[in-house]
Amino acid sequence: MKTKTVIIILAIFSIGIFTSCSKTEDVISSNNPFYIRGTRLLENGQYAKAADSFRKCLRLTPETTDAHLQLAMIHQDHLKKPVHALYHYKMFIEKGEDAKKVDMARQSLEKIKTQLAETSNIDTSRQPAQSTLAEDSKEKKERIKELERQKKNLLKKLKSVNAQRIEAEKRLKRLRTANSQDSPDTDEQVSNTDRIRVSETDIRVHTVQRGDTLIGLSRKYYNTDDLWDEIQQFNNNTLHNKTALKPGMRIRIPAKEQLKE
Repeated sequence: MKTKTVIIILAIFSIGIFTSCSKTEDVISSNNPFYIRGTRLLENGQYAKAADSFRKCLRLTPETTDAHLQLAMIHQDHLKKPVHALYHYKMFIEKGEDAKKVDMARQSLEKIKTQLAETSNIDTSRQPAQSTLAEDSKEKKERIKELERQKKNLLKKLKSVNAQRIEAEKRLKRLRTANSQDSPDTDEQVSNTDRIRVSETDIRVHTVQRGDTLIGLSRKYYNTDDLWDEIQQFNNNTLHNKTALKPGMRIRIPAKEQLKE
């Protein structure tokens, strides 16, 4: 009778131990204040703070494998830190007891590995493009430097040309001044008509300009076109029976009474 009673007690004790072990992880998670706080923060969308709480939970109770799972999902889905997610998925797979959760963690782990591999290939393919951009940038800088040098040389030449122009203008001015001083006649001293006294009668002298004609002189001095022939005859010593006037000729213009009828 005593033996049977002992067997029954041992059986009950074994069942209690088994049940306790299967629920150990859930009990630890529900009793850890940092895990509870992390769960609430996660529900409120405060992912960074939730991750911090789950890390503190692991420091307090490292056997809380669900904290690893929570951290893995936060880093993968919200904080976009695939390397951190990879670490926590591995830790959960090693220590987790829930088969479904472990299988889900394995699938997520493989997905992250694939994404990291693709990212690595993309970065590798971008390296030549980045190198090309760097070369283009260097070439542009050299081109700009060359253009700046050409600009500097052109400005220097322009400055020299301006100096030469100014000097030439000064020389021309000096020559004009000297020429006006040496010439006996100036614009102020000589006009197209000079008055000369001959035998107590005024005879004007006209210095021919470009475009002058005998008809024009007749019209200018006598207010008629009809006396051009008389002007020619009066100046026959100069014109020699010709009607063409050349600039510089000095044509005598007598009083109207002195012209031949």
